[in-house]
Formats: sequence, structure tokens, C-alpha cells
Amino acid sequence: MTEYEKAQAGYLYDANHDRELAIKRAECAEKCFDFNNVISVP
Repeated sequence: MTEYEKAQAGYLYDANHDRELAIKRAECAEKCFDFNNVISVP
């Protein structure tokens, strides 16, 4: 079972030593940054 599968199943997992989770975390951080920097025009 991969660390990602463990996380999805609700088990304890180690996100610091899993390349797949590191990539997903970076993608999520970039999406959050983009979303938080959208300028709302009234």
C-alpha cells in the first residue's frame, strides 16, 4: 500500500518520504496560491 493509498484510507502515513505525495502537495499549493490571488472585480 502506498503512502497516498494510506492517506486516502484514513490510515497514518508518512508524507515526507513519498514522491507522489510531494508532487500532489506542490500542485495543491500552486492551485491555492492562484485561487487566493484572483482579483475580484465588483
